[in-house]
Amino acid sequence: MGPTAAEHDSLSKRAEYALKRAQLWLLTRLASLPTPGATSIKDGARVCIIRLNNIGDALVVTPLLRALKEQRSAHVTVICSPRNRVVFAGHPDVDEVIVHPKGVGALWRYAQQRRAYDAVLDLHDDASTTAAYLVALTRAPVKVALAHGLDELYSATAALGDIAHEH
Repeated sequence: MGPTAAEHDSLSKRAEYALKRAQLWLLTRLASLPTPGATSIKDGARVCIIRLNNIGDALVVTPLLRALKEQRSAHVTVICSPRNRVVFAGHPDVDEVIVHPKGVGALWRYAQQRRAYDAVLDLHDDASTTAAYLVALTRAPVKVALAHGLDELYSATAALGDIAHEH
């Protein structure tokens, strides 16, 4: 589960990966767990999209925002990094933007809010420790992500396609 070190990684990098795996394991034990197998997003649902890294990746998710609005009349909240705020702030299909900087303090403030959604979509294609904490701390029966080794946090995962040919 989670990131693993390559043979050429330094001892400190291997220790960092081991610590992250231990954190993620603990997180799955403390998480607000979803309903297993739940994937349905109902009309009018409160949907939280988590997209923290890389502005190009943030831009790629904008068609999903439109689909959630047009097909489900969803209330869409996006949790993004400070540098991705520009993609989502003022976007016509986003009702709320939560700028989430990395760090324990930001996670603590988020945990205190105890936000509840009908669905959470983690749109990272790799195991993001910060995104995993946000997913675990968010109460929702539907939690969906690409399969990246943290399946216990989600009600459903989808296989990641060939990133050399798909995005």
